[in-house]
Amino acid sequence: MTTIEARKVKLNPFAASARMRSDPLGLMAQLKREYGDLVLVVDLPNLKSYAVFSPEIAYEILVHQADRFEKPALGKKMMESSFGNGIFFSDGDFWRRQRKLAQPAFYHTRLSTYVADMRQRIDDLLTRWQSLSEVEIDKEMHALTLVIVVNALFKTDVSGLTERVGKAMNELGTAVGDQSKSILDSILPNWVPTPINRRKQRAVDVINPILYKMIADHRAAGDDQGDLLSALMQVQDEETGERMSDQQVRDELMTMFIAGHETSALALTWALIELARHPDAEASLRAEVDSVLAGRLPTADDLPNLPYTAMVIKEALRLYPPASFISRQPAGNIDFMGVKLPKLAVITIMPYIIHRDPRWFEHPDEFMPERFAGEFEKQLPKCAYMPFGTGPRICIGNGFAMLEMQLVLAAIIQRYQVSMTPGQPEIKPVLGLTLGFEHSVKMTIKKR
Repeated sequence: MTTIEARKVKLNPFAASARMRSDPLGLMAQLKREYGDLVLVVDLPNLKSYAVFSPEIAYEILVHQADRFEKPALGKKMMESSFGNGIFFSDGDFWRRQRKLAQPAFYHTRLSTYVADMRQRIDDLLTRWQSLSEVEIDKEMHALTLVIVVNALFKTDVSGLTERVGKAMNELGTAVGDQSKSILDSILPNWVPTPINRRKQRAVDVINPILYKMIADHRAAGDDQGDLLSALMQVQDEETGERMSDQQVRDELMTMFIAGHETSALALTWALIELARHPDAEASLRAEVDSVLAGRLPTADDLPNLPYTAMVIKEALRLYPPASFISRQPAGNIDFMGVKLPKLAVITIMPYIIHRDPRWFEHPDEFMPERFAGEFEKQLPKCAYMPFGTGPRICIGNGFAMLEMQLVLAAIIQRYQVSMTPGQPEIKPVLGLTLGFEHSVKMTIKKR
Protein backbone atom coordinates (compact mmCIF):
# COMPACT_ATOMS: atom_id res chain seq x y z
CA MET A 1 0.00 0.00 0.00
CA THR A 2 1.17 3.52 -0.77
CA THR A 3 2.59 5.47 2.17
CA ILE A 4 1.52 9.10 2.42
CA GLU A 5 2.58 12.18 4.34
CA ALA A 6 0.33 14.76 5.95
CA ARG A 7 1.77 18.26 5.60
CA LYS A 8 0.87 20.68 8.36
CA VAL A 9 -0.66 24.05 7.53
CA LYS A 10 1.27 27.02 8.85
CA LEU A 11 -1.86 28.94 9.83
CA ASN A 12 -3.27 29.99 13.18
CA PRO A 13 -6.29 27.69 13.74
CA PHE A 14 -8.54 30.66 14.49
CA ALA A 15 -7.34 32.43 11.35
CA ALA A 16 -8.04 29.26 9.40
CA SER A 17 -11.51 29.11 10.96
CA ALA A 18 -12.21 32.71 9.93
CA ARG A 19 -11.06 31.99 6.36
CA MET A 20 -13.18 28.83 6.38
CA ARG A 21 -16.25 30.93 7.13
CA SER A 22 -15.53 33.63 4.55
CA ASP A 23 -14.03 31.65 1.65
CA PRO A 24 -13.91 27.89 2.31
CA LEU A 25 -13.53 26.83 -1.33
CA GLY A 26 -10.74 29.33 -1.91
CA LEU A 27 -8.98 28.14 1.25
CA MET A 28 -9.22 24.50 0.18
CA ALA A 29 -7.86 25.27 -3.30
CA GLN A 30 -4.95 27.16 -1.72
CA LEU A 31 -4.17 24.29 0.65
CA LYS A 32 -4.13 21.84 -2.25
CA ARG A 33 -1.71 24.04 -4.23
CA GLU A 34 0.62 24.72 -1.32
CA TYR A 35 0.56 21.48 0.69
CA GLY A 36 -0.49 18.60 -1.56
CA ASP A 37 -2.97 15.75 -1.30
CA LEU A 38 -3.25 15.31 2.50
CA VAL A 39 -3.15 18.40 4.68
CA LEU A 40 -3.21 18.71 8.47
CA VAL A 41 -5.33 21.85 8.74
CA VAL A 42 -5.87 22.02 12.52
CA ASP A 43 -3.41 20.50 14.99
CA LEU A 44 -4.60 20.96 18.59
CA PRO A 45 -4.26 18.49 21.49
CA ASN A 46 -7.92 17.42 21.31
CA LEU A 47 -8.75 18.42 17.75
CA LYS A 48 -7.02 17.41 14.55
CA SER A 49 -8.51 18.16 11.17
CA TYR A 50 -7.26 16.86 7.82
CA ALA A 51 -8.24 17.75 4.25
CA VAL A 52 -8.01 15.13 1.47
CA PHE A 53 -7.51 16.12 -2.18
CA SER A 54 -6.43 12.77 -3.64
CA PRO A 55 -8.63 10.11 -5.30
CA GLU A 56 -6.32 7.38 -3.98
CA ILE A 57 -6.65 8.49 -0.36
CA ALA A 58 -10.39 9.07 -0.78
CA TYR A 59 -10.79 5.53 -2.14
CA GLU A 60 -9.01 4.03 0.87
CA ILE A 61 -11.25 5.94 3.29
CA LEU A 62 -14.57 5.52 1.50
CA VAL A 63 -14.20 2.06 -0.06
CA HIS A 64 -11.20 -0.14 0.70
CA GLN A 65 -10.93 0.70 4.41
CA ALA A 66 -14.45 2.05 4.89
CA ASP A 67 -15.03 -0.11 7.98
CA ARG A 68 -12.23 1.76 9.79
CA PHE A 69 -14.03 5.11 9.48
CA GLU A 70 -17.35 6.56 10.59
CA LYS A 71 -19.31 9.80 10.48
CA PRO A 72 -17.61 12.51 12.60
CA ALA A 73 -19.07 12.97 16.07
CA LEU A 74 -19.22 16.75 15.63
CA GLY A 75 -21.13 16.48 12.38
CA LYS A 76 -23.52 13.90 13.81
CA LYS A 77 -24.19 16.15 16.79
CA MET A 78 -25.12 19.01 14.49
CA MET A 79 -27.31 16.89 12.24
CA GLU A 80 -29.02 14.35 14.50
CA SER A 81 -30.92 16.90 16.56
CA SER A 82 -32.70 18.03 13.39
CA PHE A 83 -32.48 15.24 10.83
CA GLY A 84 -32.44 12.26 13.17
CA ASN A 85 -30.57 9.00 12.69
CA GLY A 86 -31.35 8.22 9.04
CA ILE A 87 -29.05 6.38 6.66
CA PHE A 88 -27.12 9.54 5.81
CA PHE A 89 -26.06 10.13 9.42
CA SER A 90 -26.06 6.72 11.14
CA ASP A 91 -23.17 4.23 11.43
CA GLY A 92 -22.41 0.61 12.18
CA ASP A 93 -24.97 -2.18 12.39
CA PHE A 94 -27.88 0.25 12.64
CA TRP A 95 -26.83 1.96 9.39
CA ARG A 96 -26.42 -1.39 7.63
CA ARG A 97 -29.90 -2.45 8.73
CA GLN A 98 -31.51 0.84 7.69
CA ARG A 99 -29.70 0.90 4.35
CA LYS A 100 -30.85 -2.64 3.59
CA LEU A 101 -34.43 -1.81 4.56
CA ALA A 102 -34.53 1.42 2.53
CA GLN A 103 -32.83 0.07 -0.62
CA PRO A 104 -35.95 -1.54 -2.19
CA ALA A 105 -37.65 1.88 -2.26
CA PHE A 106 -35.10 2.90 -4.91
CA TYR A 107 -35.07 -0.19 -7.12
CA HIS A 108 -35.45 0.56 -10.83
CA THR A 109 -38.90 -1.01 -10.94
CA ARG A 110 -40.06 1.39 -8.22
CA LEU A 111 -38.43 4.46 -9.80
CA SER A 112 -40.27 3.90 -13.07
CA THR A 113 -43.59 4.44 -11.28
CA TYR A 114 -42.64 8.05 -10.47
CA VAL A 115 -42.01 9.16 -14.07
CA ALA A 116 -45.61 10.05 -14.97
CA ASP A 117 -45.87 12.39 -11.99
CA MET A 118 -42.45 13.90 -12.73
CA ARG A 119 -43.54 14.65 -16.30
CA GLN A 120 -46.76 16.28 -15.09
CA ARG A 121 -44.92 18.52 -12.63
CA ILE A 122 -42.39 19.50 -15.31
CA ASP A 123 -45.19 20.32 -17.75
CA ASP A 124 -46.93 22.44 -15.09
CA LEU A 125 -43.75 24.48 -14.61
CA LEU A 126 -43.11 25.01 -18.32
CA THR A 127 -46.73 26.01 -18.92
CA ARG A 128 -46.53 28.60 -16.15
CA TRP A 129 -43.35 29.99 -17.70
CA GLN A 130 -45.25 30.90 -20.89
CA SER A 131 -46.39 34.16 -19.29
CA LEU A 132 -42.90 35.02 -17.98
CA SER A 133 -39.79 36.48 -19.54
CA GLU A 134 -37.52 36.23 -16.49
CA VAL A 135 -37.30 33.76 -13.61
CA GLU A 136 -35.18 33.25 -10.51
CA ILE A 137 -33.95 29.92 -11.75
CA ASP A 138 -32.59 28.62 -8.45
CA LYS A 139 -35.96 29.17 -6.77
CA GLU A 140 -37.78 27.63 -9.73
CA MET A 141 -35.64 24.49 -9.61
CA HIS A 142 -36.02 24.21 -5.84
CA ALA A 143 -39.80 24.49 -6.13
CA LEU A 144 -39.93 21.93 -8.94
CA THR A 145 -37.69 19.31 -7.34
CA LEU A 146 -39.45 19.79 -4.00
CA VAL A 147 -42.90 19.09 -5.44
CA ILE A 148 -41.47 16.09 -7.33
CA VAL A 149 -39.91 14.57 -4.21
CA VAL A 150 -42.97 15.32 -2.07
CA ASN A 151 -45.21 13.51 -4.53
CA ALA A 152 -42.76 10.61 -4.79
CA LEU A 153 -42.70 10.36 -1.00
CA PHE A 154 -46.40 10.69 -0.31
CA LYS A 155 -48.30 10.13 -3.59
CA THR A 156 -51.06 12.36 -2.30
CA ASP A 157 -52.19 15.96 -2.63
CA VAL A 158 -49.99 17.93 -0.25
CA SER A 159 -49.89 21.10 -2.33
CA GLY A 160 -50.92 23.20 0.64
CA LEU A 161 -48.00 21.89 2.70
CA THR A 162 -45.24 21.75 0.09
CA GLU A 163 -44.33 25.43 0.36
CA ARG A 164 -44.24 25.31 4.17
CA VAL A 165 -42.07 22.19 4.19
CA GLY A 166 -39.76 23.57 1.51
CA LYS A 167 -39.22 26.86 3.32
CA ALA A 168 -38.53 25.07 6.60
CA MET A 169 -36.14 22.58 4.96
CA ASN A 170 -34.22 25.38 3.24
CA GLU A 171 -33.93 27.27 6.53
CA LEU A 172 -32.76 24.13 8.29
CA GLY A 173 -30.13 23.41 5.64
CA THR A 174 -28.87 27.00 5.75
CA ALA A 175 -28.65 26.96 9.54
CA VAL A 176 -26.70 23.68 9.61
CA GLY A 177 -24.39 25.01 6.89
CA ASP A 178 -23.72 28.15 8.96
CA GLN A 179 -23.11 26.00 12.04
CA SER A 180 -20.58 23.81 10.24
CA LYS A 181 -18.40 26.85 9.47
CA SER A 182 -18.18 28.00 13.11
CA ILE A 183 -16.00 26.11 15.60
CA LEU A 184 -17.95 27.55 18.57
CA ASP A 185 -21.39 26.76 17.16
CA SER A 186 -20.21 23.28 16.19
CA ILE A 187 -19.02 22.49 19.71
CA LEU A 188 -21.86 23.96 21.77
CA PRO A 189 -24.63 21.48 22.75
CA ASN A 190 -27.83 21.62 20.72
CA TRP A 191 -29.85 22.70 23.77
CA VAL A 192 -27.91 25.96 24.13
CA PRO A 193 -30.26 28.64 22.71
CA THR A 194 -27.83 30.13 20.20
CA PRO A 195 -29.34 31.92 17.17
CA ILE A 196 -28.41 28.95 14.96
CA ASN A 197 -29.90 26.36 17.32
CA ARG A 198 -33.11 28.40 17.56
CA ARG A 199 -33.33 28.58 13.75
CA LYS A 200 -32.91 24.82 13.53
CA GLN A 201 -35.56 24.14 16.15
CA ARG A 202 -38.10 26.48 14.53
CA ALA A 203 -37.70 24.59 11.25
CA VAL A 204 -38.06 21.18 12.90
CA ASP A 205 -41.19 22.38 14.73
CA VAL A 206 -42.77 23.07 11.33
CA ILE A 207 -41.66 19.83 9.66
CA ASN A 208 -42.26 17.21 12.36
CA PRO A 209 -46.06 17.51 12.70
CA ILE A 210 -46.46 17.25 8.92
CA LEU A 211 -44.30 14.14 8.61
CA TYR A 212 -45.82 12.34 11.58
CA LYS A 213 -49.34 13.03 10.29
CA MET A 214 -48.39 11.55 6.90
CA ILE A 215 -46.96 8.47 8.63
CA ALA A 216 -50.10 8.07 10.76
CA ASP A 217 -52.36 8.42 7.70
CA HIS A 218 -50.37 5.79 5.79
CA ARG A 219 -50.44 3.38 8.74
CA ALA A 220 -54.21 3.85 9.02
CA ALA A 221 -54.68 3.17 5.29
CA GLY A 222 -52.63 0.00 5.57
CA ASP A 223 -52.03 -0.61 1.87
CA ASP A 224 -49.20 0.23 -0.54
CA GLN A 225 -50.03 3.60 -2.04
CA GLY A 226 -47.21 3.37 -4.57
CA ASP A 227 -45.00 5.97 -2.91
CA LEU A 228 -41.67 5.97 -1.09
CA LEU A 229 -43.34 6.31 2.30
CA SER A 230 -45.32 3.10 1.70
CA ALA A 231 -42.14 1.34 0.62
CA LEU A 232 -40.33 2.40 3.79
CA MET A 233 -43.20 1.37 6.04
CA GLN A 234 -43.73 -2.06 4.49
CA VAL A 235 -40.18 -3.44 4.43
CA GLN A 236 -39.31 -5.96 7.13
CA ASP A 237 -36.03 -7.03 8.68
CA GLU A 238 -35.28 -10.50 7.26
CA GLU A 239 -34.01 -11.80 10.61
CA THR A 240 -36.44 -10.25 13.10
CA GLY A 241 -39.47 -9.48 10.94
CA GLU A 242 -39.54 -5.99 12.45
CA ARG A 243 -40.59 -2.92 10.49
CA MET A 244 -39.28 0.61 10.92
CA SER A 245 -40.71 2.58 13.83
CA ASP A 246 -42.44 5.92 13.20
CA GLN A 247 -39.27 7.65 14.42
CA GLN A 248 -37.08 5.70 12.00
CA VAL A 249 -39.44 6.37 9.09
CA ARG A 250 -39.48 10.08 9.99
CA ASP A 251 -35.67 10.17 10.07
CA GLU A 252 -35.42 8.53 6.64
CA LEU A 253 -37.97 10.99 5.24
CA MET A 254 -35.87 13.90 6.53
CA THR A 255 -32.84 12.44 4.77
CA MET A 256 -34.79 12.04 1.53
CA PHE A 257 -36.15 15.57 1.72
CA ILE A 258 -32.76 17.24 1.94
CA ALA A 259 -31.03 14.82 -0.43
CA GLY A 260 -33.97 14.45 -2.80
CA HIS A 261 -34.62 18.04 -3.74
CA GLU A 262 -31.77 20.30 -2.63
CA THR A 263 -29.01 18.51 -4.50
CA SER A 264 -31.00 18.01 -7.72
CA ALA A 265 -32.15 21.63 -7.70
CA LEU A 266 -28.60 22.90 -7.34
CA ALA A 267 -27.23 20.64 -10.08
CA LEU A 268 -30.00 21.70 -12.49
CA THR A 269 -29.43 25.37 -11.70
CA TRP A 270 -25.69 25.07 -12.34
CA ALA A 271 -26.32 23.14 -15.56
CA LEU A 272 -28.63 25.88 -16.85
CA ILE A 273 -26.17 28.61 -15.83
CA GLU A 274 -23.36 26.91 -17.73
CA LEU A 275 -25.57 26.32 -20.78
CA ALA A 276 -26.46 30.01 -20.77
CA ARG A 277 -22.74 30.85 -20.59
CA HIS A 278 -21.92 28.39 -23.40
CA PRO A 279 -24.34 28.84 -26.33
CA ASP A 280 -22.59 26.13 -28.37
CA ALA A 281 -23.30 23.56 -25.66
CA GLU A 282 -26.91 24.72 -25.42
CA ALA A 283 -27.25 24.41 -29.21
CA SER A 284 -25.85 20.87 -29.14
CA LEU A 285 -28.26 19.90 -26.38
CA ARG A 286 -31.20 21.49 -28.19
CA ALA A 287 -30.35 19.64 -31.41
CA GLU A 288 -30.32 16.35 -29.52
CA VAL A 289 -33.67 16.83 -27.76
CA ASP A 290 -35.33 18.14 -30.92
CA SER A 291 -34.15 15.13 -32.89
CA VAL A 292 -35.16 12.54 -30.31
CA LEU A 293 -38.30 14.04 -28.80
CA ALA A 294 -39.85 15.86 -31.77
CA GLY A 295 -41.79 18.24 -29.54
CA ARG A 296 -43.08 15.84 -26.86
CA LEU A 297 -42.05 15.60 -23.22
CA PRO A 298 -39.26 13.09 -22.56
CA THR A 299 -39.95 9.72 -20.96
CA ALA A 300 -37.60 7.34 -19.17
CA ASP A 301 -37.40 5.27 -22.36
CA ASP A 302 -35.93 8.29 -24.19
CA LEU A 303 -32.96 8.72 -21.86
CA PRO A 304 -30.63 6.17 -23.53
CA ASN A 305 -31.08 8.21 -26.73
CA LEU A 306 -30.15 11.49 -25.00
CA PRO A 307 -26.43 10.97 -24.25
CA TYR A 308 -25.46 14.65 -24.48
CA THR A 309 -28.16 15.50 -21.93
CA ALA A 310 -26.49 13.09 -19.51
CA MET A 311 -23.06 14.58 -20.32
CA VAL A 312 -24.29 18.08 -19.45
CA ILE A 313 -25.63 16.85 -16.10
CA LYS A 314 -22.41 14.95 -15.35
CA GLU A 315 -20.25 17.96 -16.20
CA ALA A 316 -22.36 20.23 -13.99
CA LEU A 317 -21.98 17.69 -11.18
CA ARG A 318 -18.22 17.62 -11.77
CA LEU A 319 -17.79 21.38 -11.53
CA TYR A 320 -20.36 21.90 -8.79
CA PRO A 321 -20.90 18.69 -6.81
CA PRO A 322 -23.83 19.55 -4.49
CA ALA A 323 -22.24 17.50 -1.71
CA SER A 324 -18.85 19.10 -2.21
CA PHE A 325 -17.25 17.65 0.93
CA ILE A 326 -17.44 14.27 2.67
CA SER A 327 -16.36 13.97 6.30
CA ARG A 328 -15.17 10.94 8.26
CA GLN A 329 -13.31 10.16 11.47
CA PRO A 330 -11.38 7.01 12.42
CA ALA A 331 -13.38 4.44 14.39
CA GLY A 332 -10.37 4.25 16.73
CA ASN A 333 -6.71 5.24 16.91
CA ILE A 334 -5.31 3.84 13.66
CA ASP A 335 -2.29 3.76 11.39
CA PHE A 336 -3.60 4.84 8.00
CA MET A 337 -1.25 4.65 5.02
CA GLY A 338 1.65 5.47 7.34
CA VAL A 339 -0.11 8.34 9.13
CA LYS A 340 -1.11 8.01 12.80
CA LEU A 341 -4.74 9.11 13.06
CA PRO A 342 -6.36 9.57 16.49
CA LYS A 343 -10.03 8.68 16.91
CA LEU A 344 -11.04 12.33 17.27
CA ALA A 345 -9.43 13.36 13.97
CA VAL A 346 -11.84 14.85 11.43
CA ILE A 347 -11.03 14.04 7.80
CA THR A 348 -12.69 16.10 5.08
CA ILE A 349 -12.60 14.75 1.52
CA MET A 350 -13.15 17.51 -1.05
CA PRO A 351 -14.79 16.29 -4.29
CA TYR A 352 -15.05 19.95 -5.37
CA ILE A 353 -11.24 20.16 -5.46
CA ILE A 354 -10.64 16.60 -6.69
CA HIS A 355 -13.06 17.16 -9.59
CA ARG A 356 -10.97 20.14 -10.72
CA ASP A 357 -7.58 18.45 -10.61
CA PRO A 358 -5.70 18.85 -13.94
CA ARG A 359 -4.15 15.42 -13.41
CA TRP A 360 -7.52 13.87 -14.24
CA PHE A 361 -9.41 16.55 -16.14
CA GLU A 362 -8.04 18.58 -19.05
CA HIS A 363 -8.93 22.28 -18.67
CA PRO A 364 -10.50 21.41 -15.31
CA ASP A 365 -12.25 24.74 -14.70
CA GLU A 366 -13.95 24.79 -18.10
CA PHE A 367 -17.46 23.51 -18.82
CA MET A 368 -16.90 20.74 -21.38
CA PRO A 369 -19.75 18.18 -21.41
CA GLU A 370 -18.17 16.30 -24.30
CA ARG A 371 -15.37 15.14 -21.99
CA PHE A 372 -17.81 12.49 -20.72
CA ALA A 373 -18.23 10.92 -24.15
CA GLY A 374 -17.27 7.28 -24.66
CA GLU A 375 -15.30 5.48 -21.95
CA PHE A 376 -13.87 8.61 -20.28
CA GLU A 377 -15.59 8.10 -16.93
CA LYS A 378 -14.54 4.44 -16.70
CA GLN A 379 -10.90 5.36 -17.39
CA LEU A 380 -10.67 7.81 -14.49
CA PRO A 381 -8.94 6.76 -11.26
CA LYS A 382 -11.37 5.50 -8.64
CA CYS A 383 -12.84 8.46 -6.72
CA ALA A 384 -11.57 11.06 -9.22
CA TYR A 385 -15.26 11.65 -10.01
CA MET A 386 -17.80 10.98 -7.27
CA PRO A 387 -20.74 13.40 -7.41
CA PHE A 388 -22.90 10.98 -5.39
CA GLY A 389 -20.14 9.75 -3.10
CA THR A 390 -18.87 6.20 -3.51
CA GLY A 391 -18.43 2.87 -1.78
CA PRO A 392 -20.99 1.32 0.57
CA ARG A 393 -22.36 4.77 1.44
CA ILE A 394 -22.93 5.98 -2.12
CA CYS A 395 -26.11 8.07 -2.34
CA ILE A 396 -29.05 5.67 -2.22
CA GLY A 397 -31.12 8.00 -4.42
CA ASN A 398 -28.62 8.61 -7.22
CA GLY A 399 -30.80 6.76 -9.74
CA PHE A 400 -33.82 8.89 -8.80
CA ALA A 401 -31.74 12.07 -9.09
CA MET A 402 -30.27 11.28 -12.52
CA LEU A 403 -33.68 10.27 -13.87
CA GLU A 404 -35.25 13.47 -12.58
CA MET A 405 -32.48 15.81 -13.73
CA GLN A 406 -32.32 14.44 -17.27
CA LEU A 407 -36.10 14.68 -17.70
CA VAL A 408 -36.16 18.26 -16.38
CA LEU A 409 -33.19 19.53 -18.38
CA ALA A 410 -34.32 17.98 -21.67
CA ALA A 411 -37.82 19.42 -21.27
CA ILE A 412 -36.61 22.95 -20.44
CA ILE A 413 -34.19 23.17 -23.36
CA GLN A 414 -36.80 21.70 -25.69
CA ARG A 415 -39.26 24.54 -24.97
CA TYR A 416 -37.13 27.52 -23.93
CA GLN A 417 -33.96 29.36 -24.79
CA VAL A 418 -32.17 30.49 -21.64
CA SER A 419 -29.74 33.34 -21.00
CA MET A 420 -28.35 35.11 -17.97
CA THR A 421 -30.12 38.33 -17.02
CA PRO A 422 -27.52 41.12 -17.22
CA GLY A 423 -26.67 43.39 -14.31
CA GLN A 424 -26.91 40.85 -11.48
CA PRO A 425 -24.15 40.15 -8.93
CA GLU A 426 -21.39 37.70 -9.83
CA ILE A 427 -22.61 34.12 -9.59
CA LYS A 428 -20.20 31.92 -7.67
CA PRO A 429 -20.60 28.81 -5.53
CA VAL A 430 -21.07 29.23 -1.79
CA LEU A 431 -20.25 26.30 0.47
CA GLY A 432 -22.81 25.42 3.12
CA LEU A 433 -24.40 22.09 3.81
CA THR A 434 -24.56 21.93 0.00
CA LEU A 435 -22.99 24.03 -2.78
CA GLY A 436 -25.43 26.89 -3.24
CA PHE A 437 -25.55 30.58 -4.11
CA GLU A 438 -25.08 33.85 -2.27
CA HIS A 439 -27.80 35.59 -4.31
CA SER A 440 -30.79 34.40 -6.27
CA VAL A 441 -29.94 33.66 -9.92
CA LYS A 442 -31.99 35.54 -12.52
CA MET A 443 -32.39 34.02 -15.95
CA THR A 444 -34.15 35.31 -19.07
CA ILE A 445 -36.31 32.71 -20.79
CA LYS A 446 -37.67 32.86 -24.33
CA LYS A 447 -40.32 30.46 -25.61
CA ARG A 448 -39.13 28.58 -28.68
